[in-house]
Amino acid sequence: MKRTLIAAVAMTAATAAQADNDGCAVIKPNSDGWAAVRSGPSTEFSLTRKLLPGRTVYLERTAGNWHYISTIVTKHGTTEEVTGWMHGSLLRSVECKGDC
Repeated sequence: MKRTLIAAVAMTAATAAQADNDGCAVIKPNSDGWAAVRSGPSTEFSLTRKLLPGRTVYLERTAGNWHYISTIVTKHGTTEEVTGWMHGSLLRSVECKGDC
């Protein structure tokens, strides 16, 4: 209950402070070997996906140090859009070249 309340308060605060971002970034190498995509802009939110360094993502909006990202992932012949929140320390801004 307490964790849910904390997450809800963080999401409400982050939503109020969100700004449109529109840009691209590359996931930087890190000691984990992957970058977490989360359901909200905090480590209190659940991990929804892991993406590998070197992948380009589209930055849709920002809440503090967190970015709402989207990217297209193809695995075993299936293509899906991955969206969620990623911490800015995992990203390096790059010029957008076509679709991210």
